[in-house]
Amino acid sequence: MATNIMYDRIFKGLKLILGRRCIIEGDLEPKSSEIIKLSMESSPELIENTGASYAMLYSINIDLITNRAKRSKYITQAVSNILNSLNQNTAYNVSGAYYWHDGKVITSEYGEALDEDEQQLYAARILWTATHTEQRS
Repeated sequence: MATNIMYDRIFKGLKLILGRRCIIEGDLEPKSSEIIKLSMESSPELIENTGASYAMLYSINIDLITNRAKRSKYITQAVSNILNSLNQNTAYNVSGAYYWHDGKVITSEYGEALDEDEQQLYAARILWTATHTEQRS
């Protein structure tokens, strides 16, 4: 059975690291004051192709969205916590399962936006990349 690398390795691994507030784009959004939403920045890029294996680079948007009153101070601390978690897991393996290597934060930005109900939201976007290598069978 083929593995969906994006979902089974990249997104699920990030959810394990970032916790229960983390959802994948397309999931039903919880009624919560804060979520972390994962989405693809672009299609995976083939970066190495040998006879025995191939390596793909995955680019992921990690969006922190909150309507909390603490706003700026809160969001900067929350983003700092996410960045620390990502930087501590540049390579990720759990219980013998390989998820990725060479994970790194490319950018992080903060801003304000309005949701579909015109409610004020405070958001941060982190662009993160990682490599996953698959062995050919």
